[in-house]
Amino acid sequence: MNRTIRDLLVVASGLLTTSATALVIWLSLHYFQFAIYSFSYWFIPVGAIFCGVAAGSGYYWSARKLNHKATKLVLANLLSMSVSTYFVVQYLQYYYLDIQGQHVRDLISFPAFLDIVIRRSTIGLAFGPQSGALGVFGYALVLLPIAGFALSGYSLYYQLRFRAYCHHCEAYLEPGMSDSRYAVWGDEMTLLFGALKVLYRDGRFTEAIVFFAAWGQKVPPQNCMLRTDIVVCPCPKCGGQWIQFQGYGLANDEYRPHGDWYVAGFSPTPLVRQPPPPTSLAPA
Repeated sequence: MNRTIRDLLVVASGLLTTSATALVIWLSLHYFQFAIYSFSYWFIPVGAIFCGVAAGSGYYWSARKLNHKATKLVLANLLSMSVSTYFVVQYLQYYYLDIQGQHVRDLISFPAFLDIVIRRSTIGLAFGPQSGALGVFGYALVLLPIAGFALSGYSLYYQLRFRAYCHHCEAYLEPGMSDSRYAVWGDEMTLLFGALKVLYRDGRFTEAIVFFAAWGQKVPPQNCMLRTDIVVCPCPKCGGQWIQFQGYGLANDEYRPHGDWYVAGFSPTPLVRQPPPPTSLAPA
């Protein structure tokens, strides 16, 4: 597909979900006086994050399906689409709001309307007492949902940024095989990823795989708290492989990824033998 057409389709998908999300939020605000994006849990803007993900979902999924690589421009687009949802909702409210049969848009400008909304904002429990109008402090409060929208846009970009990708074929890749090794002490993980990062930096992918294969234990030992996975994602077009190592720590009976224990890269030549595809043929 032509790159220009692909880029236009991705942006159009993002604008579609952004517009749809803004419309749903506005309908809830206009007819039920409930702003979905304003819901927070201990000052975590849960509602805004949810709405921002919904707004940017079209851009994210179309970028994945059309193999649009995550770049700084993609980040800018996702952030702008997510954050702009808040202001689109406010503009819709401004444009369609009536006071005693007279359109608000005929009385004041949109910036003036937005200033009034922000200064008259309150805080409180969902079904409990509310504070009085915050005045100028409302500008500090409004940063909370805006930050939630921005965070959701960045999280979508982050998901794209760290997906396996073949730059030569411009295609996202799916996992082909994986394997795990286990350890007990954090020093073992530090040693492993210190070596892996040096080997990857020098392009010595085969040595990195051999080092990992000899490291740790194949079966989790007693009181095992640490795990490292190798994931190989083959490119069906050029035959290259995306080879990724991710370390995990056990927390609340669940292995969770550790940000510093990560290294990944693309080898133009296949280095790991893939398992044969499953077959449904029954023996004669």
